[in-house]
Amino acid sequence: MEVLSENLLMGWMQGYTLTGRQSVFVSYEAFMMIVASMIDQYLKFIFQKREIAWRKPIPSLNIILTSSSWRQEHNGISHQNPGFVSSLLNNNNKAVRIHYPCDANMLLATMEECLKSKDGVNVIVCGKRDLPQYLSIDDAKVQMEAGIGVWDGASKGSDEPDIVFAATGDYMTLESLSAVRLLEQMAPQIKTRFVSVSELTAVNIGELREPGKISFQTFNKYFTNDKHIIYSYHGYKEDIESLLFKNPRAEKVHIHCYKERGTTTTPFDMLVLNNASRYQLALEAVYYYTLEHPEFEEKQKTIFAYITTLLAKHEAYIIENGTDIPEINNFKLD
Repeated sequence: MEVLSENLLMGWMQGYTLTGRQSVFVSYEAFMMIVASMIDQYLKFIFQKREIAWRKPIPSLNIILTSSSWRQEHNGISHQNPGFVSSLLNNNNKAVRIHYPCDANMLLATMEECLKSKDGVNVIVCGKRDLPQYLSIDDAKVQMEAGIGVWDGASKGSDEPDIVFAATGDYMTLESLSAVRLLEQMAPQIKTRFVSVSELTAVNIGELREPGKISFQTFNKYFTNDKHIIYSYHGYKEDIESLLFKNPRAEKVHIHCYKERGTTTTPFDMLVLNNASRYQLALEAVYYYTLEHPEFEEKQKTIFAYITTLLAKHEAYIIENGTDIPEINNFKLD
């Protein structure tokens, strides 16, 4: 069913689910904030329901957020708002699970898990565009179970990296992996590791009431004990900061995210404007590598000049042509 009223659709969904049937609500990411309070009240009901013995388990609410801030060729700034996830994180309820599948197999594994779950609210955030297929269905199910994973084949030097890249979100995964490829071409001596965080609620290791799936110690297993982490995140910076609250490693987590920049523009320009493009990720990785390897300073200057030139070309090209530069449109990970 479809009407242009999120309130009405959410009311239908909740009533339908309370009869014991499955439901999925697909919406533009920016407009789910309209019903954030309704979800908050529903979570209060779920919390109280657990205290009543005769209340039977019911299927979870399943919400898919798409048409995100990162694709604004047509709609512009009115359609940019990833705050629904922030609202749910602030609720801090163990019934909430927030997923960012980054390819089709991960989406299939995630949907299967969500449709099986009871007494919760599942949020799935993904775009509408075609994406590279990263994982087999079996690997996707393993990642789904943990909510996080090191992709060994994604980078060179993953066992003992100099820099760790991490990503949450389909667009951010592509940018992070592309930054890794750029570094392999420009600075092959920099060893990298890529960590995919597909379930955001899995990394809730701060002083909150409901911890996620990983502890401080487990965090270091994925992200190393001491290396800088270049974290690309789909939404607001404060989401990640709240999840890492008082984590001793948090000071070395450098978050690239949505920063309320951009309007009707090309897909890659949205990333550039929010300091979240592959070029900016690669530059930051080179910067932190050079801090610990001063002998790399001259090479850093060369890379900086090259990327600065590319970004200038990008800015001029989109104004004249309305599309992204060939270096982006023709780029392939393989």
